[in-house]
Amino acid sequence: MCSQFRHSIFAYVLALWVSLQLPLMEHTVAQELRSVNELSLITTYWVSSATINHRSEIEAAMVLNIANNNFHSVFVLLDGTTSSYNCSHFERHIYDLIQRSGIHQYARLKCEPTVSWQTTYFDIFAYSFKLPFGHIAVVANADMIFDNTVRLATRLQPGQLFTVETQGGPTERQSTLDVTQVYASITHRALKFDPLGTLPNNKRVRSRCYTDQKRYSWDAYIFYPSDILEIRPDDFMYTTYQNRERSENLELFSARPLLMNQLGAENQALSVLQARSPHLRIYSICEYIHMYHLHQTGKTHGKNNWPILPMARNRTLAIGTVVSLGSETGKLLFGDGLL
Repeated sequence: MCSQFRHSIFAYVLALWVSLQLPLMEHTVAQELRSVNELSLITTYWVSSATINHRSEIEAAMVLNIANNNFHSVFVLLDGTTSSYNCSHFERHIYDLIQRSGIHQYARLKCEPTVSWQTTYFDIFAYSFKLPFGHIAVVANADMIFDNTVRLATRLQPGQLFTVETQGGPTERQSTLDVTQVYASITHRALKFDPLGTLPNNKRVRSRCYTDQKRYSWDAYIFYPSDILEIRPDDFMYTTYQNRERSENLELFSARPLLMNQLGAENQALSVLQARSPHLRIYSICEYIHMYHLHQTGKTHGKNNWPILPMARNRTLAIGTVVSLGSETGKLLFGDGLL
């Protein structure tokens, strides 16, 4: 009798435990299902003691993207992390800026420390492998801001990669986020709109969403990390000469990593992705997903600092056309009248 009683008590406790665990299990499954097709933005920032005006514009862009409710997370690779300035300092600084701007934070901010002096293309693409299962990676330059149209990126299918070309600087008609307020509160400068192209050349941000036959410059890639798992660090190296006038001397030849701020780097990076993942269908979709370049201060890198890389002309993107398969168009992805 005593043994039966003990078994009954054990069965009761076990049933009670299972009943308590089921809601937790269902909640976990529901969380996993909700994570599919979430958008995670990956970008960079760098530690520096120098006074660089463009840094405040980059910080404004980060705050605006964090305030975009279409992003689940914003991941920032912090270059040159030190004990005196690390991810804790950076995240605290960005949270202070969010509070100062008076906007609501939607995306989760996650800083990733790096000891390299500058993140390479391989680094930022490979970081996408750390995203939660089902998340779509949005890799973009740090001074780019997305409006509400980035929601269309959730319609990305496995085996597809989107490139997004900038629309130029923010426009007065862009109403998704209060860009003017955030820009002024963080940079302490007024944002200047340039509808007639009257700003000086060094402060003019041009649209790269060309309406003619080719696009050759983009600042964002949207993809499933599982589609680029075959990339290797050596893929993202390029060759250069220390002395251009003696380039025939092979002893001066060296290999360097591909960096995001080099002219022509995006063309070579896309060439690598397609070579390693030949199944990818690549679409240029800046007509659908709008991205703006927040850069009205001087350049942070002079043209003479980096060699100009070959443009890889076979990787310019015909408008709305798949690079590898010329039979489909960007409109097929979203359909007409959906925006």
